Amino acid sequence: MARSLLDAGAGVAIFARLAEDKIRVTVLRMGNSSTDSTFGKHWSPEMIQRFVATMQKTGSSALSGPSMTATPATHALLAALSMPRESNVDLIEVRSI
Repeated sequence: MARSLLDAGAGVAIFARLAEDKIRVTVLRMGNSSTDSTFGKHWSPEMIQRFVATMQKTGSSALSGPSMTATPATHALLAALSMPRESNVDLIEVRSI
């Protein structure tokens, strides 16, 4: 969803407005998660179908590589959160190789 907002330009306006109030926003995208993930575990078949369609439409599923654990994305997010207050990481994209 966040990628759709960014691609449409709406996200840029939202981020700019939040920046005026010194609110930092970071978008975290990661490739395929491991099969032991609970992401989407309780989704209906219709929700899964909508999710997959959105991933394909926005290109978010392209080049995502084989499954990986959440550990690399967690490390990347923690690094972004530990950045000095005067900086911001806009986008983190973590994919397996």
